[in-house]
Amino acid sequence: MRKLVRKVTVDSISPIDGADRIELAHVGGWQCVVPKGQFKAGDVGVYFEIDSALPVDDPRFEFLKKSSYKEFKDDNGNILEACIRIRTQEFRKKLSQGLLMSVGDFPEIADAELGADCAEALRVQHYDHISSKYIKCEDAKGLFPGWIPSTELERIQNLPQFFEDKKGMEFEVTRKIDGQSMTVFYAPEFRPDEPFGVCSHELEFKLDGDNQCVRLANQLNLREKLEQCYKETGLQLAVQGELHGVGIQKNRDKLTDVQYRVYSIYDVVKQMYLSPDERIAWCEKYGVPHVPVIARHFKPFDTFASMDEMLAYSDGLTENGNPREGLVYKQEASVLHAVMFKVVSNKYLLKGEK
Repeated sequence: MRKLVRKVTVDSISPIDGADRIELAHVGGWQCVVPKGQFKAGDVGVYFEIDSALPVDDPRFEFLKKSSYKEFKDDNGNILEACIRIRTQEFRKKLSQGLLMSVGDFPEIADAELGADCAEALRVQHYDHISSKYIKCEDAKGLFPGWIPSTELERIQNLPQFFEDKKGMEFEVTRKIDGQSMTVFYAPEFRPDEPFGVCSHELEFKLDGDNQCVRLANQLNLREKLEQCYKETGLQLAVQGELHGVGIQKNRDKLTDVQYRVYSIYDVVKQMYLSPDERIAWCEKYGVPHVPVIARHFKPFDTFASMDEMLAYSDGLTENGNPREGLVYKQEASVLHAVMFKVVSNKYLLKGEK
């Protein structure tokens, strides 16, 4: 499970060219801009990950309000909730990925162990969990089903141990598409009255609504294809992919329509993902577009000697010649807990794309 806030050890400090008051602190695979002299290698700090939503009434975060304050209002302009959102920022052409503060500022977690999840103690939430509460959607049927895993993947910067632990492991590498998550499922064992469903990252939609996800599911005949698969094989599947194109994010691929690309297929009965071979074969059989594959049976932790090398490999262009957001790695083997993670391109972030 993702830990939004944790006590960490500072690995190293590096200077920023031309900067007299700030420098970079390195924590695991992350780097944060900090005041010069605040930390040295070996110090313990409190690290707030990207997408942390900090409480606005905590005076320790007052200095962030000018740049990171976010509020949610009703139709009458009344403030329903507010937070301070931590995002990737750029200072003198250097990325600051998260927030690092002195451990002495947070006596309430003085006894917490290194690496322990401190979000609850500091009243920190995930920004997406707050924003999802205020999505205005007449077509919403309910929340995303709890028996299907979230489509959110861990970033490689939180997994530096993989450079030792996962040597020799083979991965499928696919392009990360910057769009909107969409999951469709057919699961009569879980939902006998209505086994088919269409979801975004947070919500399930009414099937008779005029929703973009439902429209795409209908256009691709996904209900019929999942039902056919169930009748032929007994498999009850959740197909997960990305909507991208006109009106979604910034339509960075400059599409003239909306398209859907599959990146994962989950067996909801066995509670495990199909292997890349099984997923690609399913998409080919049923005529459903798949995300672009960059490499197969790739051994990243034998190929790359460092985090920086892996991050650099994520740079590149989409098939239409636009800067790609990054890459997604999925273990080739069909196992119960397949290893999956994402590597977001720093060049993409530095261009202010996200």
